[in-house]
Formats: sequence, structure tokens, C-alpha cells
Amino acid sequence: MAETRRAIMFAEERPANRPALALISSWVLSHRELSFGAKVLFAALFAHAWPEDHCWPSQDELARDVSCTVRQVQRLLLQLRQAGLVAWKRRGLNRPNVYRLATDGCALEPGGFAVTGDARPVVQPEV
Repeated sequence: MAETRRAIMFAEERPANRPALALISSWVLSHRELSFGAKVLFAALFAHAWPEDHCWPSQDELARDVSCTVRQVQRLLLQLRQAGLVAWKRRGLNRPNVYRLATDGCALEPGGFAVTGDARPVVQPEV
């Protein structure tokens, strides 16, 4: 009963622009090179970004969202960047990064914060 009450409180406390459920695309879910944690982190980033393709949660907040350490979040973010699913831009000391998500099935170009027109289709390696 306490868990149900907690879930109801969470639903009432969440911002109106954040979805009640975090969605994850099938092409992310079936990506063979991503760990389970990276897929969960992508879903958390997507929930923060909704309905846009970018967000700026702190790494502490992401760690709380996915129940892991900040260092693990950093490792998972590197996995997502290597897969072309996330790019980020640093905003300065003590300010969270801005994360851009590949939400349309196209990978972001590595090496920086992607801008319109620099996406390429996601290609999964054959096993």
C-alpha cells in the first residue's frame, strides 16, 4: 500500500511537461553494443528532454534517476556518445551539460554538439 501511495505522490509531483512514463525506441532497445544501464540512462534523458530533443539535468540528478553513482553515469554517457545516441555541450563550471538526443533513429556525429542536418542513419554492426 505504501508503494502505491508513493507512486501516486510521484505522479502528482512531476512537472506537467514530463511524461509519466519514460519511452525508449525499439532501435535503442535492440542496439547490440549498449549495456542495459546505457539504455536505461537514455530513457531517463528522454524523459528529461520531452518533448524536445535536448535537456540539461545534472549528473547527480541522472544518477538518482537511474539508481547508480555519478561515475557510472559518466561511463554510460560515453557508451551513448560512442553509439551516436547522445551528444553534449559543456556550459561551464558548476553548470550542467546540455545533452542532445538522437530521437529520430539517426545517430549524432561524434566529437561535439550536433546541429540540424548532421545526423546519419544508425547502423548496427553484424554479429
